[in-house]
Amino acid sequence: MTKYLVLIVVLLAGAGLVIYKMTDTKVTPETTQASPTSSLAASVSLSPAASVSPKPPGTSSPSVSPTPRTHTIRITNNGLSSNNLTISVGDTVTFINEDQDPHQPASGPHPIHNICPGFDAGRGLAQNDKYSFTFRDAKTCPFHDHLNPFDSNYKGSIVVK
Repeated sequence: MTKYLVLIVVLLAGAGLVIYKMTDTKVTPETTQASPTSSLAASVSLSPAASVSPKPPGTSSPSVSPTPRTHTIRITNNGLSSNNLTISVGDTVTFINEDQDPHQPASGPHPIHNICPGFDAGRGLAQNDKYSFTFRDAKTCPFHDHLNPFDSNYKGSIVVK
């Protein structure tokens, strides 16, 4: 009987250790998201100096701005101060609403905003309100004003290199 009891205790301790290791994630300030079942997710960091995974021979890596910059797009009653902008990976774009009417900058296409995930103010910006987004991937991000989706004065494109 004692032999079976010791065996059960050992098995339970082993199962507990496995469960502990599966849920053990060390979250650091650089960690943006940790999954309870993946210790790999705990080591992923989205810092401004983004690391680039190994590249196939003959291809080039996206250039990461050595010092990330912030670019400003002003929203006025006549449209945007810049409809087309070229930036570097890691740069931030800040939209400032200088109009009395609300505006909601968002990635294309309307209404699903999924070309550049996360790039969506999520609400109308009131006058003098700001919305900022940091671009982490090299790609072209078309954008529009979700509250005026068909007005070409409030459409543009951000090219991230």
